[in-house]
Order: sequence, then structure tokens, then C-alpha cells
Amino acid sequence: LSKVSNELKKAIEIPINDQNANGIVKIKTAEPGSIWLLVSLGAFSAVNLVGAICWTAAVLRKKRAEAKIFEEHAKTLEIKNDTLISLVEAQKEQLKNILDAEARLIMNEHYNVNDPETLNRLKLSITTVSSLIDKGTKFLPASTEKNVQEKFPNYNNLNLIESTIKMLKDNNI
Repeated sequence: LSKVSNELKKAIEIPINDQNANGIVKIKTAEPGSIWLLVSLGAFSAVNLVGAICWTAAVLRKKRAEAKIFEEHAKTLEIKNDTLISLVEAQKEQLKNILDAEARLIMNEHYNVNDPETLNRLKLSITTVSSLIDKGTKFLPASTEKNVQEKFPNYNNLNLIESTIKMLKDNNI
């Protein structure tokens, strides 16, 4: 419980404190059995921020899984070791770029600052939430409003999640 609490601090409390929008993180209850925490965020903007972080973490998790599948496929093609290493390094760089772009989008939409320290803490939050999702953690809003629910990923269909960053489309194809 202590470890999960520490990860939740990195994942939720630090970004909300950075956001400076009167959000607070308070553990209201902890249920016995499986770890079930009810956390109060104190402000609607904090709920939106946590939703954006969870969505991005799920996107990052999906991209990481796709990279692993590609790496395993490349190994079956008997590609030369140097080329395989180059492909793996290129994928790591791509994941780093995706994380950076997604974190910048969240910072631009949810923060009043453009600070490298805040960006790095946000990246830590996203990777921590991604890791927690990998371990089976679900971040669910208490609100039943559809617009709030849509800000959080559907954990039953994580493989279908898409980035919120608008992709360029080639209209000539």
C-alpha cells in the first residue's frame, strides 16, 4: 500500500499541485481486499487533468506494446544484429518523442506555465500511470456524467485507444 501510495503521489498529486487550480488530493477511503482507493481531487480541472494523464498513459502503453511486437517480429526476420539494435534504439527514441509531444499537449491545455521542470514532472506522472495501468490499476471518475467519463480511457478496450494529438492526413491517397 505504501508503494502504491508513493506512485499515486507521483502520478496524481504532483501534477495537480503544479497545475495550481485549487485541486487537492485526499484519500477518502481504502477498501479491504484488493487495493481500492477513493481519492478526492477537489476541483473539476484536476479531474480533467487526471483524465488527460490517464488517457495519455494508455496511449503510451499501447505504443510501447506495439514497439515490443515489432521488435519480436524483427527478430524472427533474422535481421543482422546491428540493424536490429538500430531499430530498437529508433523505437525508443520514437516513444520518447511521443511522450514529449503528449506531455506538451497536456501542459498547454491544463497549465498556465511553460516550464521544463513541470514538463518533466508531467512525463514522470504519465510513465508512472502507464506502469500502474500495466499492473492492472484503473483510474475511474466517480462522476456519471458522459463528458467526464469520456476523458478517461476505456480499460476494456485499451488496444483501441488513440492519441488526442491530431494527425496530419494525406488527402492525395
